[in-house]
This record gives sequence, C-alpha cells and structure tokens, in this order.
Amino acid sequence: DIHYLPNYIDLEKYQNITLKPHEGVVIGWGGSMTHLESFTGSGMLEALQRVCRARPQVKVLVAGGDTRLLQQLPIREEQKIYQPWVPYTEWAHTLSRFDIGLAPLHGPYDERRSWIKALEYMVMKIPWAASEGTPYQELRPYGWLVKNTASAWERILLDMVDHLADYKNTAS
Repeated sequence: DIHYLPNYIDLEKYQNITLKPHEGVVIGWGGSMTHLESFTGSGMLEALQRVCRARPQVKVLVAGGDTRLLQQLPIREEQKIYQPWVPYTEWAHTLSRFDIGLAPLHGPYDERRSWIKALEYMVMKIPWAASEGTPYQELRPYGWLVKNTASAWERILLDMVDHLADYKNTAS
C-alpha cells in the first residue's frame, strides 16, 4: 500500500522577505539530524574548508537543531555561523541571510529526498548548488548540480563566490 505525499512550498511564507545585508559571503544550509551523512559523504566538508581558506570573507551558516555538522566543519570559528532551529513561519527569514544555498546529497536515503531545498532557494532568489541526484535533476537549469567530490564542490563554490553578483542576477 503506497501513499504519495507531495512536498510543497507555502509561497505566502516567502513573500516580502528581503535579503539581510551583511559583510562577506554567506554560504548557507539548513536541515535536521538526518543530513550529516549528506555532508560527510559528498565531499562538502573538505570543499568548504578549502573555500574558506582561499576566501577569508566567506562564512558558512548552518541552520537547524543539529550542531554535529558545525562541530565537524573544519573551518575557523569566526567563519562559522549557527542558527538554531526556528519555526516554519520564521524559516524564510533565516534563508534571507544566505548568499549561496547548499543542498548536498549522499547515499540511497538522500536519493529519496524532496527537491524542497532548491525550491526554497529559487523562491528566495538565492543562487544554489546541489549534488547530482534524482531529487534535483528537473531543476538543473536553475542552479548547479555538482559531482560529489571535494574538488568539484570547491570549483563550483569558488566560482559562485568570485562571481556572486552574476549568480544573483541570474537567480532573480
């Protein structure tokens, strides 16, 4: 017995939210305890380490109730930003702090995730990069789909950081 429950965005929650001005470039991600392997298995942790070393103006914002990812992130403390869990009604305000959105995937569990992260980034006009995988295939024209290697993630993220204004114009 199979029941299909679609995942969707309540567009009202994302309307009239303005991006928060800040210094530097904020690469952001939000999720739950089920996402740690998405980062460890995708090469994302090593890529973020390399990007933050190469571009000291970059900060990584981790949002959600699981601090394990933040603890395993091998970057300087001053480049880490933690946003604890917020109610769904406040989530768009957290997203408004992102300059670049991440959506890494790894393993069979993640291949069954929804495409909600990329949709949220698109609605908020945030340039994004996601792992190549089933959840994001249909959204390929609107963001970057990345092979799960540290070097591929590093290359894409450095390009996005270095040409952020162009990426933001494309996302608008």
